[in-house]
Amino acid sequence: MNAATKKENAEHYASIHIQRDVMCADCHTDVHTHRYWKKDKRVVVAKCIQCHDQETIYSRSIHGAAVAAGNQDSAACNDCHNLHDIKALGERISHENRVFHTQVCLKCHSNEAMMKRNKVFNVAAETYMESYHGKNYRLVIRKR
Repeated sequence: MNAATKKENAEHYASIHIQRDVMCADCHTDVHTHRYWKKDKRVVVAKCIQCHDQETIYSRSIHGAAVAAGNQDSAACNDCHNLHDIKALGERISHENRVFHTQVCLKCHSNEAMMKRNKVFNVAAETYMESYHGKNYRLVIRKR
């Protein structure tokens, strides 16, 4: 077993999937003919929606439509939730959930080059950080 596989196994066994009895073979049903995703986000989304298809909000979102059209910059499941190190979302309005969403949104939306390449104004990230919510977020991060 190589180092990458060991890391993936460790991440999976610490994830919400293992807590819900989702084993490796539940996602990797093609173990003998495994098709590597080769950084094609459509492959990741296709795998995730096999179980999470009720989460059609993603499919109808701007991110879902862009990934389906082949835009590899757009957010797919793994960009926010990782491939194997998948955390529980927790309470919908919890402090941890707000911090999580702020961090994953800013990861891309504060990337000026990516936003320019996709013709997306990153003014939302700038104004968010200047708002009460952004100031509160920065205070929380400093306390950690």
